[in-house]
Amino acid sequence: MTRRPIASSIHRLADSEVVIAVANSLEGPAPLFTEVEGETTCVAWTDVDEARAELPQTHRLFSIGVAELLRQVPPGVGLLVDPRAPSPVHLPADRRQEVLDAARPFPAGAQIALGEPAEEPAELLQAVRDGAATVPALRRVWRAWYQVLDTDERLLVVYDVDGETGADSGAADLVVSAAQRTAYGHRLLVLALDDLPDGPRKWLLMQGPPAYER
Repeated sequence: MTRRPIASSIHRLADSEVVIAVANSLEGPAPLFTEVEGETTCVAWTDVDEARAELPQTHRLFSIGVAELLRQVPPGVGLLVDPRAPSPVHLPADRRQEVLDAARPFPAGAQIALGEPAEEPAELLQAVRDGAATVPALRRVWRAWYQVLDTDERLLVVYDVDGETGADSGAADLVVSAAQRTAYGHRLLVLALDDLPDGPRKWLLMQGPPAYER
């Protein structure tokens, strides 16, 4: 597994994936914890081989997003990434909320870039069009390239459905399934049109016809 850069900013940390070690306990599966400056801290790695070299075979390895991990560990627990690295990443428990806030699709105060994809996701979009009849509430679908500060770029797919916000989660499922069937190789962010802030929504609506329209 290739090590991915991490923690050049709080937003990049929130956008990163790590490997955690899980062992069975009397309370069920539990991640590996240590103490840093007297605080209980969850341990994670960015490289599978390094994680395995430090662990007994009784631990299983799982890949998980940092924000998702922080939502799952108990309150008051920090995070330590790559403990043997020259510069390990330590997130104290009192800064967890900063990472969770940064993990939102449009975090407050962050510079967000939207633009045309360098390569059109033609197969993915065709798969969405082919399956659109199975989601009667689906009205329109857009796509754009999306990046928050120095995080990895993603393809943003936005759908518009009849009814109130979230009226048909099948639209999001349709896009995710289309990406899986076509083996789309980039990270994907799928949102309802009503979930976009005013600025990104206006930009999207001004960029010409949608990729799909009923």
